[in-house]
Order: sequence, then C-alpha cells, then structure tokens
Amino acid sequence: MRPNLFRDLLVNILNDYLNDETVKWLEEAFSAVGGSPLRIYQPDGTPAGKQDPQAEKFGKSTINVPITMAGQVIGLIYGHNRSANEADLRTARLMADVVSHRCQREKKLRSRAEELATLYKLNAEFSSHRDLDGVLNVVTASVVDTLKAKACAIRLLNPERTELMMAAVCNLSETYLNKGPILVSASEIDRQVLKGDRVYIANMQSDPRVLYPAQAKIEGLVSGLCVPMMYRGRPEGILRVYMDHEYQFDWFEESLIQAIAANAATAIVNARLQSEAVRASEIRRQLRLAGEVQ
Repeated sequence: MRPNLFRDLLVNILNDYLNDETVKWLEEAFSAVGGSPLRIYQPDGTPAGKQDPQAEKFGKSTINVPITMAGQVIGLIYGHNRSANEADLRTARLMADVVSHRCQREKKLRSRAEELATLYKLNAEFSSHRDLDGVLNVVTASVVDTLKAKACAIRLLNPERTELMMAAVCNLSETYLNKGPILVSASEIDRQVLKGDRVYIANMQSDPRVLYPAQAKIEGLVSGLCVPMMYRGRPEGILRVYMDHEYQFDWFEESLIQAIAANAATAIVNARLQSEAVRASEIRRQLRLAGEVQ
C-alpha cells in the first residue's frame, strides 16, 4: 500500500525537470539577492537536487512558499531567517515563480519533441503501402495520444461533395457517430473549413454553429478544432480534434494538426489514384484477353 503515491509522482516531476546544476544555480542566485539562504525542496520535505554536504542544514523554516504547476504543488521554497520580512517573502515567491516557469518550459519542449516525432511517424505511415483505412485510423489514434485529446475524427466528402462521411475515428461512441448526417449545406462550420480555414470551437455545447450540441454534451465534448484536408487547393475532408474541457490550442498544435491533415489528404488522393490505376490495368487486361479469344 502506497498512501503517498500521488505525492511521489509530484516529487518525480520536480526531479525530472530540474537537474542538479540548475537547482544549485537557482539557490545561489536567489540567496544572494535576498541576503539569506533559500532552498528548493520536494513536496515531501526532502531537498531537491544533489545537496552540498557543507550546505546549511535548515531547522524550522520561517519562509515556506509553494511551487505550483497546473494547480498542483510540485515543490517548496524554504528559507531560514530569524528576521524574515516581506522583502524575503517576495524573493521566495519570485524564486518559486521562476522554478515553476522553468519546469513548464521544459515540459512544453518535451511535448513539442513528442509531437514532431508523431508527425515523423505518420509521414512514414503515409509513405507506406498499407491500406488507407488503417493509415487514417493510426492518424486519429496518434492525434489523441499526442495532444491528450478527448477524441479525433476524420470525415471525407462523398463523391457528390455534398456530405461528410466518417472515414476514421478514435474515442467516439457509436451513439454519437450515428447522431445524424453531416450535410455541407447545413453546417456553417464545415463550409468555412472546406474553404481552407481552420475553425476553433470554444464550447461545442453552447456554440450556435454546432449541429448537435446536445449529443456533444452527452459525449463530453467541449472545445474542438476543425482543420481542412486540402490537396492542391481542393478539399478532401475535415480532421476534427475534440477536448473534454475548455482548451485553447496554441499555434504549434494548430500547425501540427494542419500538417497531419494535409499529409492525410495527400495519402487519400494517392490511394484513390492507385486504385483507379489498378482498375484501368484490369480493364486493359480483360480487353486484351477478349481480343485474344476473338
């Protein structure tokens, strides 16, 4: 039984994002500014980083400022000064903000690396000779996993280009998928996307442009991003990403999703051309055989 498992995870966050050199540099810099020693501690009260054996051993701390990230306490700033005043506390709070910012920046950089790796992996999928349905299912699953999204779906235009038909999906229920048709003429959002624009939806449950807000609420869909799947200026379909809370996609995430959608559109057209070439080859073969029989 591990009653402190969640706290252990938070300790790992601070250890993972701050190396020993960074911890030492921050402590020395802010201690010099404040005029009294400040130290970075884990949530469980143990020092962060590799500690100098000659470093001052703190007893009862008169300064105790939490380091937070995404609403969770990931560490503490401790200081020992018998005459701690408001200036000392301000220095400790600033130090906590700097530590939090560095951790968030490191987390963001690692997320970007993971997202670029996903794009590279998908490019390999697109260039392979796998079946198109399998590739598109990999796309939706990868988008959900990389962006920590609630769900992802790809809809393609039918031959008449009047309706968006489901081609691949991840984490959407059968009930939601069977909610009704997506007619281009009835959807303001889809008409705009098919013109080549990205459309952000802050809340699918209250946005008047959404066709099925009640079903979105039942499914737990809140924010969404709809991205066009364009091939040489011609729309082939729409890639949709859904979040289960209000979420603002940043420029990098939007650009990543757009790149994935564009590559998927190319794969769709190439698969279609390959299929047509196979059919044409089969027709030629049959005509040749017929000629030989005659």
